[in-house]
Amino acid sequence: TLKKDIEDFNAYVDLVQGGAALKVLTGKVDSAYNTIKAAEAKAIKDAYDAIMKDGKVTTDEADAVKALREAVEAYKAFYKVENEAATYPAGVSENELTGTKGVETLLSEAVVKAVEEAIAKLPADGSDPAAVKAAREAYNALTLAERVSVDPKYYDKLVDAEKMIKFTAEDAKAYVQDLSIAVRTAKVGKKVKVTAKADVQTLIDN
Repeated sequence: TLKKDIEDFNAYVDLVQGGAALKVLTGKVDSAYNTIKAAEAKAIKDAYDAIMKDGKVTTDEADAVKALREAVEAYKAFYKVENEAATYPAGVSENELTGTKGVETLLSEAVVKAVEEAIAKLPADGSDPAAVKAAREAYNALTLAERVSVDPKYYDKLVDAEKMIKFTAEDAKAYVQDLSIAVRTAKVGKKVKVTAKADVQTLIDN
């Protein structure tokens, strides 16, 4: 902020005095500014290198990848020069983030693979409803592009497993406990009519 204040003051001097008046010197401020900028760029590059230390990205590193993206965007926003393209920190360009071997691309591939592996482990007879539900939730959490990249055979297996799920008494109880019920009242003559609506089709089907 000190650097910006000095630049604004010097611009004011140019505007009012035509450059003849004494300006505030920026040498030390510029040096400190560039030192901090370089340190922040190095921290971002170190974070990138830590993720890519083994040349791959795992689902466990999702938070680290998100933090890296946020750090890059903050760097670009803070150090952007007016009327110029945003500057990326040295060593971490958009290609390192979203390129073919970028961290975000590799993370996306790892997430898709994890979903496929979870579906592959599902018993075909639907005997593990919890696993089927977890696999469906994981699939639904994928982005549209990630869903498209899932091998169709895995999605078909997920759908087949869902059809084979056998409801036990405990499953039915849990289903009813989570059921959303809408109750409405309406006056009909001198009486009050109460109607309750809930999606119980899944329970009926099973």
